[in-house]
Amino acid sequence: MSFITYNAFATAVKAIVFPEGEAENLQTTHNSYIEDALIDLQTYVPCLRDNNVDFKTKEDFQEWCNTDFTFVQRGQIHAVYAFKPGKQCRKLYYNPKSAPWIDSWMQKQSCVACPPQTDPDNPALDPMCQTVSDADTYCDSVEDLEDDRIFKCRSRYYSLVAGDKLILAPRFPCGYTIAIHWEGIKRKYSGLEPVPGDTELVTAVVKWVQAQRALYLDRDGPIYDRIMHPKLGDYTIARANMIERCTRERRVQERHQALDGFDVLQPFFYDPLPTIDTNDAYDY
Repeated sequence: MSFITYNAFATAVKAIVFPEGEAENLQTTHNSYIEDALIDLQTYVPCLRDNNVDFKTKEDFQEWCNTDFTFVQRGQIHAVYAFKPGKQCRKLYYNPKSAPWIDSWMQKQSCVACPPQTDPDNPALDPMCQTVSDADTYCDSVEDLEDDRIFKCRSRYYSLVAGDKLILAPRFPCGYTIAIHWEGIKRKYSGLEPVPGDTELVTAVVKWVQAQRALYLDRDGPIYDRIMHPKLGDYTIARANMIERCTRERRVQERHQALDGFDVLQPFFYDPLPTIDTNDAYDY
């Protein structure tokens, strides 16, 4: 599956729906139609829920007691890692932990009992780290990026707690980006976030946007009914085709997984019967 940015995806959709250009005062409305289409398709097509990736920087987080935390979209997180753009694409993964475990980890941090410092070398050792603050505040106060050697060598943990709050321990250094791979229905998109660039997806979203425009802007009920008919509508058929293709692709994946599992067990099935020494077989 190939990906393009959300901006490029929206531009491709609008070029088909509005070949003569869209009214500037309706751009927000049209963007909401595109997002609503993607939400509906994710609801019915499981394959569209598998490949969500969010990228966050310091300005997206707050800090407290040597941890970073932010709020993420509802879903199941599969991987969290930090990386520094332009530095050999090295990924520093976080290990999942429970909320009580993270609470215990924070209680053990020296920041809760360290002596006052006027200009600490490490913000994690500053007594003020007990106060919730914007994560990029410290980064704005340093001329160069902070030393990340300790961060790269130590263990890293994350926890997703109530309210879709993601906690990272320890805090990640200035200049790093956090990648969050998750499964679920993505409800908000920014310009540079990845979206599948499949022609089928573009076509389905185009049909949805055309239907919404007909219903809410042109007041043309027959066109809306033709596109959104629950059985024979253009959008319904396009969505059904995507569901069918996803089902086939997942069936192939399950077969590959089954074959891979057999490869692991193959030594046990290579010669299931014990070898009998014919000389001993009749030795009574």
